[in-house]
Amino acid sequence: MVDRIAFTPPGVARPPAVDSVRPARAAPSQQGGFARELQAAMQAPPRPLRFSAHAVERMQQRGIELSPDDQTRLAAAVDAAAAKGARDAVFLMDPLALVVNVPSRTVVTLVPADEADHTVFTKIDSAVVVGRAANTNTSPGLDPSREAPWPPIDRRGHIKEGI
Repeated sequence: MVDRIAFTPPGVARPPAVDSVRPARAAPSQQGGFARELQAAMQAPPRPLRFSAHAVERMQQRGIELSPDDQTRLAAAVDAAAAKGARDAVFLMDPLALVVNVPSRTVVTLVPADEADHTVFTKIDSAVVVGRAANTNTSPGLDPSREAPWPPIDRRGHIKEGI
């Protein structure tokens, strides 16, 4: 083993030993800044959903209106998708399919299920099935007297017969 001997010429200050260097402490007024910012962000109300001009045009063309309850359910689903890291997702909210840019909380477009035969959604990294409202039997945006456009499916993905 070779020991190294450090030679410091006379009149030159020795560098401090590594063990003696201590990190500077933050001033007491700056301590806990991250914790404060995190708490404030968690308590802030969620940003509202936005609708692109294209989505608004589609809604007007098709006579689709989302109730405040529908918007609340969609916003909760967008929050859940954001928590999982989704960026662009399709949300299936019977009987609508909505494409949403999750980070900006913007509905890009929407398609009623009865018009979505053979529709391919591209550049989507996630799909979210939005649960139904607790106290309603109606579907968002469409006439509740119409039959549901998607057939009932069992747990294995097979279409239920005779219903």
